Amino acid sequence: MDAINFTSAARIRVLLVPVGPIKKATFERHVKLLRQHNSVNLEEVWMGPRTENSFFSSNVPPDAQLYFNFATSYNPEYHYLEEFQLHRRIFGVIGIMDCQEWQEGNIASGHQQFQQILAKHPSVVANQCFAFDPSEQQPDDLRGGGVIMIPNVGNTSSYLRVLICDMARTILTEFENIAAAIGKRQDIESPNPANIIPKYGVSSPMSAQENGIKPLTAPPSAMTTSGTSNHTRTMSSAPGVTSSMGGSQYVQSTVVTDQKLRKRTAARAQKLYGDLYLMAGRLSEAVSSYQGVIEVTRSNSDFLWHANAMEGLYCAVVLLAYEKADLTQLASTPLSPTNNEFSRTPGSPAIKPLIMDIPEKYQTLLTLYNRVPGNGTPPILYVEANMKVTKFLATCFVCGGGILDDRALAAVVSGNMFMHWDGSEGQQPQQLMSRSSSVTISNHGITRTDIMNWVNRTWAGRLDELWVVDQIHFTTSIASILGAIQFRRKQSLYLRYALRMMAPLLHQTRLAQAAIVQASSKTSKKPTTDHGVLEILTQICNVFGVGDNFASNNSFYLDHGWPELQIDVLYECIRIAEAIPDYKAMMNFSTILLRQLHAFLSRDDQAGLYASLPRILAAAKKANVPDLTDIHYWTKTLIEDIEICPPSARKQPFTRSKDTLKSIIPEPRQVAKPGGEVDPFIYNPFHRKADNKTRLDLVAGEKAYFVVTLTNPHAIDLEVQEIRLSTSGVEFEAIPTSTMIPAQTTVTIKVAGIPKHPGQLVIRGCMVQILHCAEQEFFVNNSRTATPTETTNKNVAAPTGEAIVRFKKRGMEGFTTRKSKEEVVVEPKFDTVPVIPIQPLMKISSTSLQQGSVMLFEGEKTTIRLVLENIGSTPVDFITLTFSDSTSQLVIGNNYSSVVSSNGAELSAEDAYETELFLKKLHVFSWSREVECHIPVGGTREVKVEVLGKRGCAQGMIQIDYAYLNRKKEADGEDPVKEGTAETVEESSTFVTRQLFSQVLMTVYKTVECLNLDILYLQSHGRRGSKTISKRLSSNFAKVDNRQSVEQLLSRVRGDAVLPGEQIEAAISRRVALGTKNEYCLLTLDVRNVWTVPVEVSVLVDDSEDGEGLDASKLIKSMTVIQPGNTQRIILPVRRMVLSTAQLMAPIPKLSNKQFVVSRAGPANASAEEQALERSLFWFREELLKRVVARWACKDASGRFGKFNLRTLRLTKPMLNVLKIEDISFLVTMEATPAMRQAEREQPKRRLEQIGSNRWRCPVEQFAQIRFTVVNRSHKDVKLCLRMQPVQVHGDGTMEYNLGSRMVWHGVLQAPLPKVTNNNHHYHNNNKQDFFFSCVHLQKEL
Repeated sequence: MDAINFTSAARIRVLLVPVGPIKKATFERHVKLLRQHNSVNLEEVWMGPRTENSFFSSNVPPDAQLYFNFATSYNPEYHYLEEFQLHRRIFGVIGIMDCQEWQEGNIASGHQQFQQILAKHPSVVANQCFAFDPSEQQPDDLRGGGVIMIPNVGNTSSYLRVLICDMARTILTEFENIAAAIGKRQDIESPNPANIIPKYGVSSPMSAQENGIKPLTAPPSAMTTSGTSNHTRTMSSAPGVTSSMGGSQYVQSTVVTDQKLRKRTAARAQKLYGDLYLMAGRLSEAVSSYQGVIEVTRSNSDFLWHANAMEGLYCAVVLLAYEKADLTQLASTPLSPTNNEFSRTPGSPAIKPLIMDIPEKYQTLLTLYNRVPGNGTPPILYVEANMKVTKFLATCFVCGGGILDDRALAAVVSGNMFMHWDGSEGQQPQQLMSRSSSVTISNHGITRTDIMNWVNRTWAGRLDELWVVDQIHFTTSIASILGAIQFRRKQSLYLRYALRMMAPLLHQTRLAQAAIVQASSKTSKKPTTDHGVLEILTQICNVFGVGDNFASNNSFYLDHGWPELQIDVLYECIRIAEAIPDYKAMMNFSTILLRQLHAFLSRDDQAGLYASLPRILAAAKKANVPDLTDIHYWTKTLIEDIEICPPSARKQPFTRSKDTLKSIIPEPRQVAKPGGEVDPFIYNPFHRKADNKTRLDLVAGEKAYFVVTLTNPHAIDLEVQEIRLSTSGVEFEAIPTSTMIPAQTTVTIKVAGIPKHPGQLVIRGCMVQILHCAEQEFFVNNSRTATPTETTNKNVAAPTGEAIVRFKKRGMEGFTTRKSKEEVVVEPKFDTVPVIPIQPLMKISSTSLQQGSVMLFEGEKTTIRLVLENIGSTPVDFITLTFSDSTSQLVIGNNYSSVVSSNGAELSAEDAYETELFLKKLHVFSWSREVECHIPVGGTREVKVEVLGKRGCAQGMIQIDYAYLNRKKEADGEDPVKEGTAETVEESSTFVTRQLFSQVLMTVYKTVECLNLDILYLQSHGRRGSKTISKRLSSNFAKVDNRQSVEQLLSRVRGDAVLPGEQIEAAISRRVALGTKNEYCLLTLDVRNVWTVPVEVSVLVDDSEDGEGLDASKLIKSMTVIQPGNTQRIILPVRRMVLSTAQLMAPIPKLSNKQFVVSRAGPANASAEEQALERSLFWFREELLKRVVARWACKDASGRFGKFNLRTLRLTKPMLNVLKIEDISFLVTMEATPAMRQAEREQPKRRLEQIGSNRWRCPVEQFAQIRFTVVNRSHKDVKLCLRMQPVQVHGDGTMEYNLGSRMVWHGVLQAPLPKVTNNNHHYHNNNKQDFFFSCVHLQKEL
């Protein structure tokens, strides 16, 4: 029991000593068992028959308790205070033996050892020796006063309680003897270390000198922190000491005291009576005695005894409150156990008001201690009084939340402020129990500030006048109190003070031990480790953020202190560990200083710490300490990252889905999979972005390289003797290497290894061995491919079985601790790399290109031959080629409106279509895909690739992907070539390929270029038109047989004979002049030869009505040779076209998948007519380009030829009007009437004859019929009205409308027509118009 316990004055001190050989753990277990009975009820203690001196056994109060202080140590330096404070005296000794260590059964020798221990404590009045766990052969010597056997069966606790009650009876009987001796005293002096005379008799017949007790001296000034204590303490027996067998008594001094001392003696004796009552459990008598003493000592200025009586009074008051007693209900009690007179203490106060005044009264008490003349108060009394009230307030704060409730009161009595705290994280000490029957110390309860004020009062008091050992004891007690109220930093501060006091003592102790060992000429043993000091050092380091609980790769430890303070703390820890000495602790603190605070150490400091490590290792080896190389001084982030080094492009494997084989390998049946919802947006910001990083797989049996990033933040170089990969999973042969990491540098090295088998390879980190240190594994959690663990630190794995957690929230609530292995199990996550089976390896052994380049004309095609050779150990049964060129890599834009021309203007939809068609759809490379392919090991295969000359293409890349698919069939002994490869698609969803690349440099030149395009509408009107056409084509008419029709001329063109464009133009024009219906238009094209050799241009026109071009007999061909630098116009007949309404309403297509964005011009600015015109121009142009194809050929020895691109030509609105057949057209025909046919038979010259387009020669004075045909090609129905107007056109171009005297007609000239549906026609023949033509002689009219 601690001396600073508030109820220590009420406890009977019993010393527990080990007897004989006994293990420390066994002794502590039995001590714990005995301390469970540190309080017994007085009713359980049988005192025997009552005598006239039975002052402490008669009239036992109900629920009275007898409290024990089972101590395991005794400090004889304060023996002189045992007369002043009787609770400091040892009244009993209990010896503890372990029968398991006495197998020979010689218990008597153990009893002799116990008697020797008793001889050192002459004040002992009761003793017992307990032997635990006896065997059947070891007898019980209870009656003889020897060793008492405590069996390990049955109710051992009840048996021990009976024995303790028996010892209590003996001690209470001795109390009566002590009280009787006190009553005979004539003077009682205050304790004085300089003049101590033992005044008590002892029950033992031997005196102090006879028992071999040596005089004790007070500590010299050198052993105090203040250096001001000059007391000399001696303990010796006075000349008049006598002893009697009847019991102990005070010995009278021969020195005659003065009158003042005699006046104070009665009150002092009464105070000693109160101490005996208090220890005897008679609290009411103790309170009465103390109150009387307080009144008397206040009047005679006996400050020391006054203050100590107040301490006893408040100890009794607290115990009464704990036993639920009330002073107002107490009976009258005797003031002295030596007389029969009773007196009442008037106005006895209640208990609770007294408890409320404890802090205030203790301030008065301390003032009284300070008022003792000559500073005569022993420093231990002053310090203990401060510590008692400090611990009292801390207990109320921890257990009662700032108030003194039932639990807090129980904790105050027991002296254990954590008796109701289970130590759980979520439970705060101030929130442990309800507030039933609580006593509030102040208006707002006890706060941490109140406790800290008392701590400062204790520290600033007379603590420096104590022995160093006592100073350490009280300093650590202060630290414990501060830790209980969660003042971690202040707790660490006082622990540092305690360690500074310990350091000289530890050093002197080690020197003394070394001297003893040297004198005895014995070999040095392994030094004992002071685990208590090391635990304090560890706790201080954790509080200031430099313990093992803090990771070195983050700045969290800086939240617990500034670097200068942390460095100072670690240096102190190194000095303390050196004084113990503990080489492991020295190494640990030195490495922590290097590992966590290297950034704040100078280069010389780091070099000094680094140089000290070999010396510590050498000293530890000399002292037979186990190897300490497992401690490291580098940061835990020595390995920052591990990346797979990508292999060369020729060896890198690519995993692909076998769905890509469906376009290559024919499958007999395709099962349509149900499709999910399709996102209408090309880019959706709310969708998770796909990881487009290339997956890097390792190949079994091939060497793989890893890039390891090493960092050295220290100011010293790190020599890595060996580093290799640490893996798990498949078998992996790691190839070690070595390196040097310069100071404050990050380096990258390549580490190699060979996976042996396919599977999953787990990359844990690296095994690193640094100079003078053992090999250590560094874990690396890579966030690129691995799932990080649910810890605050990703790069450093927690130690096995432990995890850093937090259990507070503010201030020092960031303090960290470690959970046990049973509470948290951490499974770190590492990178997992797939290891695929052995893959084939090929190379391009030869190519048909010279220096990898080719020169082509635009539109020309050539063939490249590549020879592939299998240089691996696995055959190849799958090859596919993909291509890219410089034009296909041009960026068009992500949306429609981003396509702009060179001048910055936005392109139209048609121009954008042409740009995309040229860049994306006009492929430079192509090849004939082969379904089945097999290249054995060491075999070759030739691949042919066609290359097209494309304008602007400067280079291209041929990518060859190859793989081995039929592994299973080959393993079964089947031929992979004979079996259909379609069956292998279902075996696995993926396959692995490797790639070969062949770069092709290209130069593309132009041969011919198209300059102008025009479309002419051929139609003849009257004689003027005929003359114009005849004049323009006079040279061509001479070459054409006028008797041949247009169909005959075109048939000649479609055959082997080829007519010039002029002849075709003349034939069509003549057909128009002859009045044949015009179905053609004339296409003119200017072509220029930009090359240095003559070029023949051939143009093919599809003359079919539907434009399909399937019948070769209906292809029109025109061939023209153009000399270098010349321009030639090519004229071609093209049938006029008509497109369906659905085709014309279709929008201009987009060849690339682009996000729709409103154009900068805005859709509102383009009218519906403009949009319809734009679509018409586009679709008619597409139809025209389907019917017209141009080719070129060089007329030299090279014989090179190619396709002539006509897509650069554009249609205009006038061209569209010519090319397009009208939506609504009229066809007029004249038919002879029956009378006219009769006249024709009679007069053949007078017949109806067509002489031109819509022109007829009719006989006069005869009726003729006119038939109208209306054709509707528009997308909607039309309602028309037919109106006819006879007009005579004269030669000068004038028209005459009044023909009543020259023409007669039968019927109406204006008639409505029925509705004409779309894509249909109507014949108007219901109402026949009969016209009668006559000729009038002009001379008669004149």
